[in-house]
Amino acid sequence: YIASGSCDGQVKIWDTLARKVIYSFETHNGIISSLAFSPSNQVLISGSEGPNRFEGMFKDDTYEDNDAPGILHMWAVKNGKYLAGLFAPGAPVRAIAFSSDSKIVAAICGSSVWLWELSKLVKFNIIVS
Repeated sequence: YIASGSCDGQVKIWDTLARKVIYSFETHNGIISSLAFSPSNQVLISGSEGPNRFEGMFKDDTYEDNDAPGILHMWAVKNGKYLAGLFAPGAPVRAIAFSSDSKIVAAICGSSVWLWELSKLVKFNIIVS
């Protein structure tokens, strides 16, 4: 599989052998700025330069506007199921990476690096340069 993100906020997962799109997601309103597959290729995470389209999905984070940048979305590659949203307020997502064991995801948003433990979907560290 490969994934693509576009300026209209769509994320697509492609089957390279069949040469066709198998899943298409429209959860971002802004340009898709980063995509990452987990090392096991079971999860895809996307990040964008703009707002999300899912209102009220981040119940544990306090912020005033769901249109804030710094939002990531996760999907299961196998069936296209939406898994979760991760919120890192303040700046657009510039890069995403998984740890080698797929337990932690990191995102660069502005001058900060945000880390989440995926088994609990808990933000546990913020590194500001």
